[in-house]
Amino acid sequence: MTTWADDQEFVRQYALWGVRRWKELPLGLRRLAKKGLGQSVRIAESDAIASRVLNDSSGVQSSDLVLIPMPCQARGVGCAFFSPVPSSNGRTSFRLVILAGEGQLAFRIEPADTATGWAHGYDHIQLCKTIGRRGVTLPNVPDWLPESYPAFPIPGNSLVSRFLAMVIAMHGLSDGKVDELLQRVFPGRVKLRREYGNIIQRLFNPSLDS
Repeated sequence: MTTWADDQEFVRQYALWGVRRWKELPLGLRRLAKKGLGQSVRIAESDAIASRVLNDSSGVQSSDLVLIPMPCQARGVGCAFFSPVPSSNGRTSFRLVILAGEGQLAFRIEPADTATGWAHGYDHIQLCKTIGRRGVTLPNVPDWLPESYPAFPIPGNSLVSRFLAMVIAMHGLSDGKVDELLQRVFPGRVKLRREYGNIIQRLFNPSLDS
């Protein structure tokens, strides 16, 4: 069984991998991404900045929104970024931002709504136009984008299931890709890789589905 500390380490090691991958991208692509995100958004370009974002349990990082690069090479996507959004009850959400040419899309990966009368009483993914606790509006997200529906269900109801839903959406789910991802995140830790591999199998390959 993985622990809360393991899950947090999974997120941290993935983020550090993303920073390393970002530094390998062509300078022109990195400049284009920064320009497209606007002046209110920063990119975590060092391990220290990424770790500070992840450790900021209050959600008050700075006057700017800081996005962590994702180490994915998704077809049709120039760059992808994520940011954790801590909540008062300790249930972390994530924001996913993808850049494709001059266009942008953003998603909320959220735990179930618990307030009375809320319709989304399940972990879910939704489109969104603003990112972070301060509601930074991305400059090239379409104005017409719906933000309440659709709300796609996520299998599971934990930090790691929400994080894996976001990561697998950008990496894919073939055995080779999952194995590479886990080896990158947990090199030399065979037992932990096996445990997360089992979690992924349970989440995304339910045996009762037909």
